[in-house]
Amino acid sequence: MDVHRLRTPDSLTGLFGLLLLGSLFAPWYDMSDGTADAWRSFGFIDLWLALTALLAMAVPLITATREAPALPVAIDVLTVWAVVVSVVLVVVRLLALPNAEFVTGRHWGVYAGVACVAGTLVSSWWALRKQDAPGIKLPPPVQAMPAPPARDPSTPP
Repeated sequence: MDVHRLRTPDSLTGLFGLLLLGSLFAPWYDMSDGTADAWRSFGFIDLWLALTALLAMAVPLITATREAPALPVAIDVLTVWAVVVSVVLVVVRLLALPNAEFVTGRHWGVYAGVACVAGTLVSSWWALRKQDAPGIKLPPPVQAMPAPPARDPSTPP
């Protein structure tokens, strides 16, 4: 593992992924009998957000452990697409309360979740767009071969 390979957006993507995973345990909605976190409030969205958070946390790990840029770029692409879907799902849940007959309002966790998803989107898009690759080992230089000796035109080949 070489941390010199990490770029700023890779580190930010991992950090926002960790924060997103943590926000799933925060209170998202107020209910008549207390609060509900994302795990209790959602059926599928919580699993998708957890997958998105794990992909985002994998970005710095894979970038730091791979010498070639192919796999880090692939994980960046997967993370961006997962986060785009997550943004849509979280915005829908921000606007429309789940189980409206039981939920009485929004708690701070829903806003933290939206902020974490937005931060993950921005940082993963930045990581995808950034073209430098620090710490990558360059291939060995190509050795020039000497030219063959000049052939005497009078001798047959």
